[in-house]
Amino acid sequence: MAAVVISDLLGVSQQELAQGLERLYHPLILIALVFLACSAAAVVEQSRPVLILPTGAVGALGFCGLYAGELIGLSERFTPVIGGAIVGALGRVVALRLGAPQLVVAVPAMMFMLPGLMVFRGMYQLAIENTTASMIGGLFELFNALIIIMAIAAGIVLGDVIMRPFTTALKSNERSRSRRR
Repeated sequence: MAAVVISDLLGVSQQELAQGLERLYHPLILIALVFLACSAAAVVEQSRPVLILPTGAVGALGFCGLYAGELIGLSERFTPVIGGAIVGALGRVVALRLGAPQLVVAVPAMMFMLPGLMVFRGMYQLAIENTTASMIGGLFELFNALIIIMAIAAGIVLGDVIMRPFTTALKSNERSRSRRR
């Protein structure tokens, strides 16, 4: 909040938070940034070092699918299914080849799709502006964010399920840990 007040005193123009943002950078720059962000998320989640760069690559390829969906005109509610399916499918193959559970790769690789700004805009409209139309708009933003989160989860599970027949030769360690008595 202090940054908002200071920037206002300095005369910096403020972005209207209730409106969506446009992509400002070239897609190749965005792909590189997603690669770095997913790799950093893998580091933060304490993945084994051998998994860090493949996790970034899976995230970057998932972003390519998400971006391709946007380019062909799919809605913001459906494009996360495409990105999630790519992350789920590639996450399964990469993780099993490197001896890790699928979620170790898929979770940091999908973080770029989370609708954090949409949740913030919805909460902002609910809390700051006191008109009925603004509150309805805020609830609509929050509902859209919920739909996007569900689409991401569904896409990751879809990708994982699609790749299961192709990864039967790889040893899945997700269910191999049995209890020893």
